[in-house]
Amino acid sequence: MTPPEGLRSALEQFAALLEYPTLNLPLQTDQCAHNLGRHCPEAAAKLCALRDFARREPLTTVEELYTRTFELHAKCYPYLGFHLFGDSYQRAVFLSRLNGLYRQQSFSSGGELADHLPVILRFLSEPADGEETAALFDEGLAPAVEKMTATFNGDDNPYGEVIAALHVVLTRLGQDEARASALFPPTDSSDQSDLPESYRLRA
Repeated sequence: MTPPEGLRSALEQFAALLEYPTLNLPLQTDQCAHNLGRHCPEAAAKLCALRDFARREPLTTVEELYTRTFELHAKCYPYLGFHLFGDSYQRAVFLSRLNGLYRQQSFSSGGELADHLPVILRFLSEPADGEETAALFDEGLAPAVEKMTATFNGDDNPYGEVIAALHVVLTRLGQDEARASALFPPTDSSDQSDLPESYRLRA
């Protein structure tokens, strides 16, 4: 399934949340939760853990958590090929095919490996057609995120909640393709009157 128009902005927002944190992280988390809140409140609620953690702790503490989670001695490697194929020849083939697909679409991975989760989320957030792109969404992103979710195994880790939220979104899309095009319609961030308080953007 190719991601519908309304989902593209959510994928871009998840990519930002899963990159190295900055002082903008609380606002980025609020924006993503706001986008999800009307139609996927379960996923939106899971983002509150990272937003509250980023507001409460200094940036250095958030950076340390990110590094422990995704980088040095990572609990959850943010590379789809690793979760799909392990450190094997198949992953090398997968990376090669991804790079070829990116070249076809004039997309740059920005110096990251082609199977880096934020890179793939950003690629899929852009308009693109074709069987390979659909297969990347259905057979690459969705099963890899499911495996990433399992690595946290209930740990109290705000980034684990972000991965779990992404998994909820992808699972819901997979269960009801006909409903997917309406799942994440464009929203006017200035109109927040019907959102729960925890999902509203802060200045």
